[in-house]
Amino acid sequence: CYNLARAMTFGLCPRGARFAVRHVLAIVVLLLAPQAAGAANIEVKHLDAATALVMVEGDLELADIEVFRSKVATLSKATVAFRSDGGSLLAGIRIGMLIRVKGFTTIVPDAAQCASACAVAWLGGAHRFLGAGSKVGFHAAYVQKAGTTTESGPGNAVLGAYLDQIGLPEDA
Repeated sequence: CYNLARAMTFGLCPRGARFAVRHVLAIVVLLLAPQAAGAANIEVKHLDAATALVMVEGDLELADIEVFRSKVATLSKATVAFRSDGGSLLAGIRIGMLIRVKGFTTIVPDAAQCASACAVAWLGGAHRFLGAGSKVGFHAAYVQKAGTTTESGPGNAVLGAYLDQIGLPEDA
């Protein structure tokens, strides 16, 4: 069951393992959802008949997954520009996978910051670029409970699986 999504899809995991994986993933989704509301602003600007610029600004929330999916559904070639301090890890992973599947390029514009879930989504780019003075920041997955921050083992496992699926080496 190394590649959980593929193994579950093709029935390669024992039934009990599939059940357990689904429950673990559901818990991870709930734990890693952002605490504060403030969805990202996602805009598409058509540069010409074949190319678009997708601008993503603000914290990524779970609802942004579907907003992003619907806005890029008809695009065949695009560059996704990010400016965000983070948000939901799952939103970053799902948006990053959508970007990878579509073969889009990602960029953090000049002097912009893309951290946390934003950086995870940025990694999904088939080609990734950083503008002059821009910053990309990564950290371990975590959960916040009763005012304390604790690293999330299940969250880091999901993040590791994503990094593997987009082809990054284990060192990443």
